[in-house]
Amino acid sequence: KTKDIIERYASLPQLPAPPFGGLDGPRVNPSAALAANTKDSITILSSNCYSYNHIIGNAAARLQSSIVAGNDDAQALFLRSKDGVSSTLAELMRLPVLSVVEEKLLIREELVEWNEVAHQMMMVVASAAKNNAIKKFTFSEIEALHAKLLAILDVKSDRRAKVCLKLKPNKFIEDQIRAFAVADEAFICPVAGAWVRDQCRRGSEWMVKYRSIVAVLKPDASSQDNSVDVERITELLEEHDVDHLAVSFPVEYDHLESVRHNITQWTNAVHQIVLSDTLTLAERCEQLTSAPSQRPKGATAPPGDAIELWIRAFQWRLELQQGTKIVMDQFALSKTHHSPNSQVDGAGHQDMLRLIRSVLAPLIIEGQDFLIADDDVAFGPFLTGLMSEALCSIHTTNARSLIRKRELFASGLHGKAVSDRINDTEADKSLGSCLLLTRRVFWLMLFQCFFVRLESSIDFVGDVSDAKALLSLCPRGLDVLTSSFMETKTKEMRLRKLIYDAETLQHASSAALDQCAILLETNCYSHKEELRTSLLRLSDIQSNFNSMELAVKLLGKIDTRKKLNGMIKGLTWLVNTFAYGIFFNPCENQNAIGQIPKSSHPVVALSHDRVPFNNLRDLHDTIPLTIGSQWKVNGDCLEGEIVRISIMVKDLWDRANLWLTKAASMIPALNYEKSDHIQSDTIHVVKLDDLNIL
Repeated sequence: KTKDIIERYASLPQLPAPPFGGLDGPRVNPSAALAANTKDSITILSSNCYSYNHIIGNAAARLQSSIVAGNDDAQALFLRSKDGVSSTLAELMRLPVLSVVEEKLLIREELVEWNEVAHQMMMVVASAAKNNAIKKFTFSEIEALHAKLLAILDVKSDRRAKVCLKLKPNKFIEDQIRAFAVADEAFICPVAGAWVRDQCRRGSEWMVKYRSIVAVLKPDASSQDNSVDVERITELLEEHDVDHLAVSFPVEYDHLESVRHNITQWTNAVHQIVLSDTLTLAERCEQLTSAPSQRPKGATAPPGDAIELWIRAFQWRLELQQGTKIVMDQFALSKTHHSPNSQVDGAGHQDMLRLIRSVLAPLIIEGQDFLIADDDVAFGPFLTGLMSEALCSIHTTNARSLIRKRELFASGLHGKAVSDRINDTEADKSLGSCLLLTRRVFWLMLFQCFFVRLESSIDFVGDVSDAKALLSLCPRGLDVLTSSFMETKTKEMRLRKLIYDAETLQHASSAALDQCAILLETNCYSHKEELRTSLLRLSDIQSNFNSMELAVKLLGKIDTRKKLNGMIKGLTWLVNTFAYGIFFNPCENQNAIGQIPKSSHPVVALSHDRVPFNNLRDLHDTIPLTIGSQWKVNGDCLEGEIVRISIMVKDLWDRANLWLTKAASMIPALNYEKSDHIQSDTIHVVKLDDLNIL
C-alpha cells in the first residue's frame, strides 16, 4: 500500500495556479505550496518502502525455495522448522506493514505447531503398541485436532482472525493464502495429517454404527424391528478394541457392554431352561412363558416365535401325559369288572377305542412327528400315504396345527434339545410311558391301514422294504397294558412272517430259476431227470405263490410269478418233447445248442421213430415262444435248448404240412373211377418219388 501511495503521488496532476493570496499576504502558488508541505513525508515513505521491499522479497524468496519439491538444503529445512519460521516472522513483524509473505508464514507456523501436537499423539500410540499395550485418545480430542487442521487450511483459524481483524477482506489474497496452506501441508505434516484424518474417519464410522444401535434400543423407537443381534454389538466392541483405532468412546463403549451383558445373560437363562436336567416339563413351560416379558431391549435370539414353538412342544407333551392318564385310568376301571387274567373285549373294546379317539386323536395329529421313534427310517411314497390315511381316519374338527420337527430344529441353537427332551425315554418312564403308549396306538393304526390295503387292493404298490420299515417303527418296551386291542406282539409276529414268506418265496424262486437256466444251457435230453425234478420244484413254488397271496403282493414289482409261469410252461413243453427221440438224435447239420440253425430247413435224421401227426400238431400249437428274431415268452428271454427244439418242431410241422398238401393233390387222381375213355392226366413215378423224399 505504501508503494501504491508513492506511485500515485508522482502521477498526480498539478493544481491550477491562479493569483491567490490571503487577505493581507502575497499571492501563493497552490501546487508549489502542496509540494513543499508533502516533500518530507514522501521522501520518508519512499525510503522506507525500498527497505521493506528488500526484506519482504528476501523472505518471499526463501519461502518459495522451501516449498520446492526435493529441495532439502539446510536453509529450506530450517524454514520448515518452528525456529526458522519464528525467526523469519520476527523480522517481518518489525515492519509497519503486513505482507502476503508474512501471512503465509503465519499459516506455516500454525501447521508446524499443529504437526507437533499430532505427531506427539502418534508417538504415544506407537509406543504403547510396541509394549503390547493400547493407548487411545477420546474422539473429542481427535475431532478437535481434525477441525483445527481444516480451519488452518481454510484460512479461518483463530490466530489468523486476530491478525486480519482490522484489514479489509481481499478475496484474491485469501485465495493465495488458502492455496499455499493446502500445498504447504504436504511439506510440514503429511504423515500426521493423514493419520488424524484416518482416525477421525474411523471414529465417525464407529459412532454411526453405535447410534444406529442406540436408535433401535430407545424405548420410544418407532421402528417395528427393535431387535439387535448380539453379534452386531460384539463386533462393534471388538472393533473398538483393535489397536489400529486410536480413538476411544468410553461412555458409548460402557453402554454397549452393558447391553451385551444383559442380552447374553437373558439368552443363557432361556437356554438353561431348555438344557437343565432338574426342571420338570411344567416348570419349563412356566419359565419359558415368563421369559418373553423379561427380554432385554434389543435381544433377538432366541426369537419370540421360537420360544412360542418350544412352549407348544412342551405343552403338547404335558397334554399327552394327561390324556394317556385318562385312558389308563379307564382301562384300570374296566379291568376291575373282569378277572385278573381276562381281557377287555366286545363292548369294552369299542368304549376304549372311542375314548382313545376323543382324547388322543387331536394330540396324535398335532404331534405326529414325535410318534415316529426311529428318525433313520426312510419314508417312501407308500409309507407317507399310509401315514396320511391313518391320520385322516381320526381327523377331528378341533385338531390343531402340526408341530414339525424340522421347524423345531430350525428354531434356534437349542431347537434339537427341545426335541430330545420330548423324546427322552427315561423321562417318559417317569411319566407313565405316555409317549410310548401313544406311539403304540399310532403304530397299530398304521398296521391296520397296511393290511387293509394289502388285502383289498389288487394293485398293491408297497413292497418288502415298506413292510420292513413299518416293522422297524413298532414301539417296544411297554408292558403296562395287556389289553388285546393295545397288544402289538401278535401284529409284529404277523408282519415278520409276512416279510419272511415274501423273502423266502423270492429267494426260492430265484434259485430255482437260476438252476433251470443252467440246465437249459446243456443237453437237456441227457439230464431228463434233473429237468423233471426242477420242473416239480418250480410247480411247488408256484403252488406256494398261489397259497401266499399277501406275501406275493409284496413281490409285485419284481414280477417273479410271471417268470415262474413262463419257465414252467417252457420246461413242461420241453419235457413233452422227450417222448420223441427224433428231436434229440445227433445230426450232421445240427448247430450248437442254443443257436439258430444256419439252414432255413434244418435236417432231421430219418428214423423209424416218427411223431404222430396229431402229436406234432399239439407240440407245435403249444410252442412256448414266437419264432422270430427275438426268442421271448411273456417278455422274458428263454434259454437256448427251448429255442432250438422249438425251431425243429416248427420246421417238422411245416414240412409235414407240405407233404400233406402234395399228397392231397395226388390222392383224387389215384381214386378216379375207371371209364371207357382214357384218363388224360397220368401220375408219373417221379411224383411218387417226390412223396418219398418229402
